[in-house]
Amino acid sequence: MQHRFSRLALGALAALALIAAGWLLLRWRAAPRPAPGPDPDLVATVGPRQIRVADVARELARRGGPHPDKVDTSALLDEMIEREVLIGKSLQAGLDKDPGFVREWQNLLIGRLRGQELEPRLAKATVSDDEVRAYYEQNRARYTQPAKRRLAIVFVATHAKMNNDERARCQVRIGDARQKALLPAGAPAAKGFGALAIEYSEDQATRYKGGDIGWVEAGREKYAWDAAVVAAGFSLAKVGDVSEAVRTERGLYLVRLMDMRDATVTPLERVAEQVRHSLLLEKRRQTEQAFLDEARAGTAIAVFRDALARVPRPPPAPARPEAPPEPR
Repeated sequence: MQHRFSRLALGALAALALIAAGWLLLRWRAAPRPAPGPDPDLVATVGPRQIRVADVARELARRGGPHPDKVDTSALLDEMIEREVLIGKSLQAGLDKDPGFVREWQNLLIGRLRGQELEPRLAKATVSDDEVRAYYEQNRARYTQPAKRRLAIVFVATHAKMNNDERARCQVRIGDARQKALLPAGAPAAKGFGALAIEYSEDQATRYKGGDIGWVEAGREKYAWDAAVVAAGFSLAKVGDVSEAVRTERGLYLVRLMDMRDATVTPLERVAEQVRHSLLLEKRRQTEQAFLDEARAGTAIAVFRDALARVPRPPPAPARPEAPPEPR
């Protein structure tokens, strides 16, 4: 009997323990949970925008320079909040959609892209001494001063309607002038035709200057003088020599060599830096073009010419009124 009573007592105690545990569990579940703590990285909110610890640290490093410890963080945060307020107001006003602003922003992006991806390529562009020398040799004519001759002329005009007698008289006239122009052996070289030009020449621009037409260059195609006249001047061997009569469509010429300069080549040493600079500019241009070509190749592009043709053109700007003449 006593043993049975003990078992009943133990059962009752177990039931009471279960009831107590259930009651405690219900109380724990029903008790309000504490609100989650604040975001430890959130420093401030400005409307929908946030200022976080990393933002303040970045601005602190930018403002502080070598002494970030001397920056007042409270004042800095106030400035950052003001900045966020103004940014929000600008966005609300739609200023980020303004075409002028959008273009400036795009230009900044392009500049940043060029600085990040193009400038390193341009910095690698160099020109070696061998490249400079090869370019110089291939373009030697560019660094060569052509031969020059200073010439004087006597001109006797002829024309297509002249008869044979008239042509003969012109031939005699130019022959006489040549005979008088020839220098005796040992005589000093003459500077032009002198008075003979006044007596015989019909070229009004030069007859009172001893026939002097100035310097002409070898290889130059266009001159006021017939090419045969220039060729005759270059065929003369020494200063003072006079050509035979040169026949052209305009008439007969005598040509005297007044002075001469042979062709001269500028040495590589004097133009090396100029050549290097030109080659470097060309390499940089090619590098930039390759960069642009790569960018275009990686972008899907479609052009609709019909729409382009419908783009209205703005009217031309009105002409500026002419300023009144200054009083004398």
